[in-house]
Amino acid sequence: RLALRKPDGTPMLAWQTLALALKDVRPLERQVALGAVTLDGAEIEVRRAADGSLEWAGLGGGTTAAPDRAAAAASVPPSASAPARTPAAAAAATPWQVAVDQVDLRGAQVRWQDATLRPAAAYALEDLTLSTKNLRWPMAAPVPLQAQARLSAAGAPAGQATVGGELSDRTAKLSFTLDALRLGAAAPYLRPLLRPALEGQAQLAGGVDWAGGTPGQLQLRLDRLQVEALRLTEPGQRRPALQLASATLGDARIDLGARSVTLGRVALSRPQLQLRRDADGRVNAQAWLVTAAPDRSAGAASPGRPAAETAAAGAWNLSLGQGQLDGGSVTWR
Repeated sequence: RLALRKPDGTPMLAWQTLALALKDVRPLERQVALGAVTLDGAEIEVRRAADGSLEWAGLGGGTTAAPDRAAAAASVPPSASAPARTPAAAAAATPWQVAVDQVDLRGAQVRWQDATLRPAAAYALEDLTLSTKNLRWPMAAPVPLQAQARLSAAGAPAGQATVGGELSDRTAKLSFTLDALRLGAAAPYLRPLLRPALEGQAQLAGGVDWAGGTPGQLQLRLDRLQVEALRLTEPGQRRPALQLASATLGDARIDLGARSVTLGRVALSRPQLQLRRDADGRVNAQAWLVTAAPDRSAGAASPGRPAAETAAAGAWNLSLGQGQLDGGSVTWR
């Protein structure tokens, strides 16, 4: 077992076994060809400190100032400033060529801790398996990817995830599923946005289509989203302010580049909403979202650009094919 720890003993990385099949390794020519690469029992710790810094980013330590190459070059006689190119220099200018036939990650665990939140968030991917093949660098074509893992939050089961498809450094076409996803597990990240506690369970299946470059594209697909036993409970209250037996979303498409959202069908079963107005005339639902102070500069029109044009540039298009609601009720006090 190999382990990497910080000087204070905090674990960072460990694994049980790593197997490499060497095919053709020529480091002086910057060429590496491997057969199968198998990593068993990896444990990766990723932590974010309260100041937002990632622990892994600080492993390199301090940086030293680079030498002033311009000053050094000025002090060298012209005859010596352009020496003949040596074989070593030529090799250094050649990019690395890396080929790997197969990569398998088995029984891995990735733990995430975020101290920017209070209380801190703790999540993990457990029993992570990942498989890909025909890796090349520089990448000439997308490579296949298959992965699956169990999700946990604060040590409790939170769902299961699978991902499959093809990706490269320029494109990605991936499909995913999330089963038995416990919505309450998102509480540490929802708390700064949503005051009521969220509970329920979800299953979803969809995909991601991404292409880099200019203009590029990012499209999200939700083939199926099923939420069951959803409840929103306000602080200090026992009865949920909002609950529903089930919610179904199908054939949804989100195009971030085109700023469009298309919902094929939406169905809500037995939603129940409890609304209250206090003596000051404020309705309880108005306090559900945590609102920040408005950024007056964000929506300001630039000089010479009309405000209407600025608003239109950020507008989204929403379309709904079919909607259904049954057995709903609203209580007003």
